[in-house]
Amino acid sequence: MKDINTWYGTGRLGHDPELRYTPKELAVTTFSMAVDRGQDADKNEKGTDWIDCIAFGKTAEALKRIAGKGCWIYVSGPLTVNTYESRETDENGNPKKKRVVKINVREWRVLKGGAEEKPDEPVTGFKTADEDIPF
Repeated sequence: MKDINTWYGTGRLGHDPELRYTPKELAVTTFSMAVDRGQDADKNEKGTDWIDCIAFGKTAEALKRIAGKGCWIYVSGPLTVNTYESRETDENGNPKKKRVVKINVREWRVLKGGAEEKPDEPVTGFKTADEDIPF
């Protein structure tokens, strides 16, 4: 049996998606979404988790064009974990290792608050073709 690595969730964008292009002209969009933890037994809010997301190719361009700060969206995709050495050092002067966890957005849908629909552009939901993802 294969492992399953797919995250599904909804949340609100904390800022407009940031679009950039790699040297090979691949579109890359990053954004963070706020996901409420819900309430405890006493109806007290448990807080909010900020989930970092990344998208590639046509999905990245569409997210930048359609989704914006405060927009409520659904995303799904594999969870990716990358480790790097930071500029900070430990007590021995060695670089500290940092872990970055992101959702690699493969599928998404605007649930509320997206850009106005244009006749020639779909507004909700895109799937990423595997060839759009550089790894």
